[in-house]
Amino acid sequence: MFNAFVRLSKAEGAMAQRAIEKGVGLDRAQVSRTELSQMVADFTAKKGVRRFDQGESGSYDGVQSFLLSRGYELRRRVHKFELKKVGTGGRAKSMDWDSVLDFVDQLRVSEGREPLRRAA
Repeated sequence: MFNAFVRLSKAEGAMAQRAIEKGVGLDRAQVSRTELSQMVADFTAKKGVRRFDQGESGSYDGVQSFLLSRGYELRRRVHKFELKKVGTGGRAKSMDWDSVLDFVDQLRVSEGREPLRRAA
């Protein structure tokens, strides 16, 4: 029976076989699990673990819903973003994405939450 969603290609299989025969990718340094575990432990000890509630995100949609739940309206305008209080008249403040994240981080820190961006 023919399945239109399955694509079989002899060319891809042949390319993979040639790559294996030539040893492509075998020159990469192997990292053992213990070394990787030690690297993770070192990073955690140095920088700490950041905690976020489930569903929190630094994406545009996540930031927009976070701000809306706190009474702010965020919109995209060409290559900038506009931010204003919900229900207020007048022109919204135009800013770039870094400024939006700075504002969100100020709100999050004032609420005792982890900021989206890590301090440098």
